[in-house]
Amino acid sequence: SGIDTYGPISTVSRSDVNIIMTVNMKTHKILLTTTPRDAYVKIPGGGADQYDKLTHAGIYGVETSEQTLEDLYG
Repeated sequence: SGIDTYGPISTVSRSDVNIIMTVNMKTHKILLTTTPRDAYVKIPGGGADQYDKLTHAGIYGVETSEQTLEDLYG
């Protein structure tokens, strides 16, 4: 997850870039999946399960961005 300000990933800010890396140990291939920052998704936790842009999940912490993507992709 990348944020829209300088500082460590623990800095509270919007998440501008979110990339999921999937590693297939059998084929030795890596798949990178990106989700548009303006995707309209349900944000759990501090987001109170309300729908908003994915970029706003970062305001509640990187863990919320992770959980939002986990919920989106199952």
